[in-house]
Amino acid sequence: MKTFSIFLLCFIFVSVCFAENIIPKQNRVILKEKTEFIPYEEIWIPTEEETNIALTSIVALLKDKESHKDMPDYNKRNIENIYNNLSSFRVQFVGIINKGNKRILCNFMHNHLDHPDWKKDYITVFNGGWSYWSVEVDIITGKCINLYIHGEA
Repeated sequence: MKTFSIFLLCFIFVSVCFAENIIPKQNRVILKEKTEFIPYEEIWIPTEEETNIALTSIVALLKDKESHKDMPDYNKRNIENIYNNLSSFRVQFVGIINKGNKRILCNFMHNHLDHPDWKKDYITVFNGGWSYWSVEVDIITGKCINLYIHGEA
């Protein structure tokens, strides 16, 4: 048990340091209130440490070409653009309950896009290509689920 606790603390420390290098803190926000555009009924408020772990899991997904083989072709074509520009995104974190599972919904938008209220309003758009994408991260397993990259008009 002691070994597991030490491992967990090390993982959290590495995740915090790594996440800061992925997306700067000023480009991240934890949304704390349910709005009409959050597509889930039940929400909770994740901690900063939990969002750092989520970012670490997302980077692992984006880097793992083996995990891309079962993705739709559209996602495969856009993942490299997303990964190469990851530090240029803003991200909104929303704790959600999906089918009884506690997850963090991570909603990304390229920071060159004008959304003045992005730190309080959940941003929903149609189209926009790889400049807008989202993914859920299971808080227990760290697994990324439901990667959605917006289409192009």
